[in-house]
Amino acid sequence: MNDCSWRIIAARIFVNISVIILLVTSAYAVVFTVGRSAENDPNASLWRRNETTVIITIVNYLWPFLFELLGILERCHPRKALRLQLAR
Repeated sequence: MNDCSWRIIAARIFVNISVIILLVTSAYAVVFTVGRSAENDPNASLWRRNETTVIITIVNYLWPFLFELLGILERCHPRKALRLQLAR
């Protein structure tokens, strides 16, 4: 194999590991904040009262952008990149 194919393979391995890390961190953040929101604290701060909403909003706006950046790293045709993103 030539040098270019190794770069593509390395980029795809990096992208797939990064996607797994992003999915795990988003799931952990949501589960952790929802678990904390189940605790009833009458003296909770403004952050504690709204942290679930803020975390879910951050995940909804930031993660698709990061997935798109990772898709650009793979250097695929846009149609193939879309199919890969939907499969993930």
